[in-house]
Amino acid sequence: MELTKDVAYQAIAEFFTDKPFVLFGTGTSCALDLSFGMPALERHLRAELTHGLTESQAQQWQQVLSALNPGLFMRPT
Repeated sequence: MELTKDVAYQAIAEFFTDKPFVLFGTGTSCALDLSFGMPALERHLRAELTHGLTESQAQQWQQVLSALNPGLFMRPT
């Protein structure tokens, strides 16, 4: 069997059919524009995920925000 885009897409679709899957990404290289990349994604999520969450989701999101605070994972070199 030849590996074509259609064959690959079908295999990927079948693989993820019964599995939960979350992907965060920016879709565009930071080299294209500095308004892309993970920092831009973080700013967007911080702005958009301020409403519409259940109490449990809001608590979990607050844990994520706490982990993103500057310096939490930074170690002196």
